Amino acid sequence: ITITTMSEQPQQQSQPSDPDMVAEMFAHYDSAQLAAALNSERDVMGSTQTETPYQRSEAEIEPARQGFKDALELLPADRRQAYDEATHQNPRVVELESPPDR
Repeated sequence: ITITTMSEQPQQQSQPSDPDMVAEMFAHYDSAQLAAALNSERDVMGSTQTETPYQRSEAEIEPARQGFKDALELLPADRRQAYDEATHQNPRVVELESPPDR
């Protein structure tokens, strides 16, 4: 049996700095693609709304909620499990991306 201590282990190469890593991650995208991605994220998070959204009545919302429930029941088991897990882990993101009353 050979035991290797921390000081005997080969030294790992130094990791790139954060700016280098970010530059490398986005090097394959042009500015228009990056701007589109940023706008999409802002839209998902609701940060592009500048005015109060239209308020729908409960009578308008209820059919949308029922349709959402019906759609969930039709999901294959693996996708439903993934949805349920996502809802458990981060319900706010699921609500933003899949609002049940839309």
